[in-house]
Amino acid sequence: ATGRFRDVLMLLMTDVLVLLQENNQKYTFPIQDKSAVISLQNLIVRDIANQEKGMFLISATPPEMYEVHAASKDERNTWMKIIQQSVRLCPKREEFPLIETENEAYLRKLKDEILQKDRDIAELLE
Repeated sequence: ATGRFRDVLMLLMTDVLVLLQENNQKYTFPIQDKSAVISLQNLIVRDIANQEKGMFLISATPPEMYEVHAASKDERNTWMKIIQQSVRLCPKREEFPLIETENEAYLRKLKDEILQKDRDIAELLE
């Protein structure tokens, strides 16, 4: 329903901000028409003019705007400061360790085993 506010929890992580809603002691994504997982890469945080408790989160990928309201002006200012700091410190995608695929894990394990065999052989030859 457009224009209605919902109570949500914001979970701030290294590279994303996750919006969650509690429902019957379970956490779900509160938004149906846009992602509830917001990338911190190039995220813009702005206060809302004439609304001391509100802020906009403007996402670059995908392009999306979220309107968020805090319980107080101080809480909003704290969230804005922390989110902006996290955006500045957010690692670039190429620096961020991605989840290893099953194939990559197998290859890494093989490489480690080969390196250990090399060390064993070098030790025998000494």
